[in-house]
Amino acid sequence: MNAENGKRTYLLIGSAAAVIAVAAAFFCLSVKNYVCFIMEWRSAAANKPAAAAVRTRGTAAVTAGQPEIRYVKFAVKVRDAGKVCIAGDFNKWDEDALRLSEVAKDEWEAMVPLEPGTYKYLCYADGREMLDPLNPDTGTDKDKKVSVITVK
Repeated sequence: MNAENGKRTYLLIGSAAAVIAVAAAFFCLSVKNYVCFIMEWRSAAANKPAAAAVRTRGTAAVTAGQPEIRYVKFAVKVRDAGKVCIAGDFNKWDEDALRLSEVAKDEWEAMVPLEPGTYKYLCYADGREMLDPLNPDTGTDKDKKVSVITVK
């Protein structure tokens, strides 16, 4: 075997090892993500209430089940928005903490587990602050008009 054939052999072996290492890394990452998903899914299934959702006034749907937690659906209709979020006293007014998913054209939703009580919140469409257009209940927070929802 001459030097040129030896270089080719080492190059071929090195390339094969690199391909195997990359594939193994992706496989391990996929397994890790799958296991995390299953663990979250099991946790969510254990906390899921048994009763069906009951529609209430405004944008909230409250599902009874566990005495401490209710599942509230925030639903907002906003035209031509790229990102819709909800910030309120239940998430320390963090605009990025609750991002809604677009379920249909101009319709955005998110399910949030909340304890019974009254909560104040605002909607943000592409960073623009607004009251919930589907919830007529309002209040004030630090002299600012906000939407209000009561979870029973």
